[in-house]
Amino acid sequence: RKEERERALREGGKDANSSASEAKNRMLARRQDKLLFVALHLLINLAEDPAVERKMVKKSLATMLTQCLDRKSPDCAMLVITFLRKLSVFEDNVKTMGDPEINTIHHLAKYVPCSHDKLTTAVLRLLFNLSFNQKCRELMVAAGLLEKLVDLLKKAPFRAKTIKILYHLSSDPATRARLADTDFVPILMQLIINFPHDVVAKELASLAVNASFDPHVCAQMCEQGGLRHLVGRVAEYGDALLAKVVRNISLWTFNEQRRITRITEQVEAMKEQRTRARRAEKAVERLANGGGGEEGKDDGDEDEEDEEDFSDLPRIPSYQQRRLWGEHVNTLLLVTLECQSQDLLVELVGSLSNF
Repeated sequence: RKEERERALREGGKDANSSASEAKNRMLARRQDKLLFVALHLLINLAEDPAVERKMVKKSLATMLTQCLDRKSPDCAMLVITFLRKLSVFEDNVKTMGDPEINTIHHLAKYVPCSHDKLTTAVLRLLFNLSFNQKCRELMVAAGLLEKLVDLLKKAPFRAKTIKILYHLSSDPATRARLADTDFVPILMQLIINFPHDVVAKELASLAVNASFDPHVCAQMCEQGGLRHLVGRVAEYGDALLAKVVRNISLWTFNEQRRITRITEQVEAMKEQRTRARRAEKAVERLANGGGGEEGKDDGDEDEEDEEDFSDLPRIPSYQQRRLWGEHVNTLLLVTLECQSQDLLVELVGSLSNF
């Protein structure tokens, strides 16, 4: 019992020392955050002078600011992100932030989203500046920001800035393909269908145009009457950008038909080649057997050729979009004949040509 009491006292002493050490560390961290906050404010004020700002850039300030993103203080994080956004107007700084070794974008990803709305907004503004750079866009996708940004589309305060970032990300074909694996298309279609004004906002419509270059996105846009809603808005309001989305969908269905036709021709050619090879083998066998009973064997050979197995050849896919455009052709024709906008007319004629 005495040994147990002594052990308990020792363990209690260790716990007390550990708690005291953690409290001391937290107090030191708070003091450091306060000092860092003042220093950052001073640097931001000094950076108002372009000459001073260029000197800061030469001193690898962007790299040091990235290291400060590990601080837990939201006030410090806000100043750091604001400063980084100010520096992101320089191409050299953008390249620095896009360096995988510095990993600025990976540090920013943890703030999308966060419990501080102002901090999230500041991060989105910085990401928008960085999204003009292709390397930065690739790092954003690698850091898992694509899925997070799609989720932010559901939140109205962040929607406008998120759409602009997604527009830049969707300019890359690989990223467009990944959008089909998220909830992006249903959210996008709801935003377009329920848009309060006659003409959909350019940013939102442009995002839809970029996304519609991917066949999987087009297929999802046509689900649950999505194409009917798009054609309806084009016919009612004459939205040229939405007409371009419709044109991209018509191009997708046209390419699907061409793909199936090409596969069909390839399979038929393989069947014909195999049939000819089979006939040649039979002819050689008949000659080797002295040519006896040729007439009877010819009939038998024809039966064998008819029953030849082609199951190992590629399967010809079926066209899943049959009758997709049937109810929309007359509508698009009428809009085309009555169209007064040159931009809209180009898109409508392009859609009709794909039929």
